[in-house]
Amino acid sequence: MGGNRRKMQGFGSLMAFSTALERLAGRKWDRIATEMIPVRESAGRISASDVYARENSPSFSRSAVDGYAVVSSDVSGASEYNFITLEVKGEIEAGRTDPASMDHGQAYEIYTGGEMPEGSDAVVMAEYAERSGNSLRVFRSVRKYENVSRAGEDITSGQKIVGSGEIIRAQHMAACIAVGIEKLEVFAIMEMGIISTGNEIMPGMGVRNTTQPLLLSYFSSAYMRTGDLGVVPDDPDKIRSAIDESIGRHHILAVTGGTSLGSRDLVADVLDGMGEMIFGGVMIRPGRTISLYDVGGKPVFSVSGLPVAALISLEAFLGPFLAVQTGLKRTRVVVRAAMTERVANRDGMRSYLRVRVRNTENGLVADPLRITGSGILSSLLLSNGITVIPENREGLEEGEMVDITLTGDVY
Repeated sequence: MGGNRRKMQGFGSLMAFSTALERLAGRKWDRIATEMIPVRESAGRISASDVYARENSPSFSRSAVDGYAVVSSDVSGASEYNFITLEVKGEIEAGRTDPASMDHGQAYEIYTGGEMPEGSDAVVMAEYAERSGNSLRVFRSVRKYENVSRAGEDITSGQKIVGSGEIIRAQHMAACIAVGIEKLEVFAIMEMGIISTGNEIMPGMGVRNTTQPLLLSYFSSAYMRTGDLGVVPDDPDKIRSAIDESIGRHHILAVTGGTSLGSRDLVADVLDGMGEMIFGGVMIRPGRTISLYDVGGKPVFSVSGLPVAALISLEAFLGPFLAVQTGLKRTRVVVRAAMTERVANRDGMRSYLRVRVRNTENGLVADPLRITGSGILSSLLLSNGITVIPENREGLEEGEMVDITLTGDVY
């Protein structure tokens, strides 16, 4: 009776969200390794260091058009009725490796991307000049550096390209290649395993397990690989075995189910015997039953078996954990929108409100959907964003502008 009574007591009190975050951040977790990989394979990975350009891009001044490289002062005042004649010394195509030079009164025929010859400072577009043999008539003046992409005009040596903790995107890769960087230091792909527990979701028991595939898909990315670790019945030994077999090959574990008040919720008992509880029960909704354990220096999150509660509570703490470990910056798009209705909040609770963001003539608006409904998948289907109502707010007012993290497209 004593054991069952202890389990039925559930969470004696809920911890403030800020306190739970402080405990997570103050813990010394196993370090995430780093590795050097080719730039072309780095899309979506987390940079492990600040990356700076080691050279200018372009590395030399080049023509931005097809035309003629000239000294701008030589063609000052040139017009259709007052052309200026120059001597053509030769031609420069893009990719030419031998340097060229010229003096006043001379010109080079040059193609887009061709390196500007020493002594020149502008390019006359081909349509404003006429060549006959080595003689060139120029019918239009040009300013200094007109039609020239100057060395370092795009990226200068020493310029930061990507910061530590940033997700490497296509533009970062292109910029690295432009300045000759071939490899980047990134954090290793993190492995997150997800174990589902509960007799009711075992094969053939009639309850479909929607939570595990939701989490597997939602948190999968180029920097995080999620793994399906199966479904375990309500058996302490089997739950312990599943965690023990998985912890060594994963950076993070999430165990779904077994976090409410029922006598068969055995996950907490198992984890108490395997590691140290960092927090258990947090003042957030949905998902207040989330707990975090340190098992051998690795985080094990125990979350609700209900899909919406599991998703929202795990994201609330997984992002901060990754920030602690890798410096990861915000990865989701945030917009400002006006609430279309008033929404009340429970005192002291940090509430995650699912909303539908719409475009209107007056800008973005947000229709509130649900705060509660831990297992209502339709609230995820209908919503395309989440806004947080802080613990110290009684609610949000109609017309109030709020920050919304987008989870889908806005139409």
